[in-house]
Amino acid sequence: MGGYGQPGGFNQVPPQSSSKKGLFIGIAVVLFGGLCVAGIVAAKKAHDKEQATYGALKTVCSGQGVPGARMYTPTGLPHRVVGISRSTAGGEWSIRQSLIPEGRRSPDIAGTDIVMCFEPFIEQVQGTCDTWRTRNGIRVPGSTRNFPRVQLFQPVRLVSAQTGVTLSQGTLVGGVPSGCNVTFGTPSASNFRGSAPDSSAVNTYLTPLLGN
Repeated sequence: MGGYGQPGGFNQVPPQSSSKKGLFIGIAVVLFGGLCVAGIVAAKKAHDKEQATYGALKTVCSGQGVPGARMYTPTGLPHRVVGISRSTAGGEWSIRQSLIPEGRRSPDIAGTDIVMCFEPFIEQVQGTCDTWRTRNGIRVPGSTRNFPRVQLFQPVRLVSAQTGVTLSQGTLVGGVPSGCNVTFGTPSASNFRGSAPDSSAVNTYLTPLLGN
């Protein structure tokens, strides 16, 4: 169990004139805004290129193979994979190569023998935590809040890119949510929500199936 809202310290930044503060803030806002726009543009370009390169494979997760893809054979090493995900059951599939470890990613459709289909997350509650606000080490009456500890699991399938036939299926396990004895400044539900499975979890899942 943890408390939050600890007493603050002193502001030790030397005083500045309001005009200088305004100038610094204005410059910072402009720079930050420019970086954000540049980042958004770059991300969109990367996304569009990814969809254009692998887009035809989106039918594979629905059972429809792509004849131009590489034929899957268990001994046809190394296997090259394209990741495709959807955020809702029955939703639209989207290319997500970032989910696949770099060493396993396919460069194009012709080199792809396996598509890894990522289904929506399943949330499982692993108990609950009570938190409360403290002031000078004393619990503030009426400040208790209860949060569920949520762990994420993600069903996945490996599918032959050329035929659309499912080769195997399983579940990725996300990070364990924070324990109740952790202290947060101002807790919220997100503090007790475990991380989603990442590319490391994907590689752990793929290694015994596809080799190194």
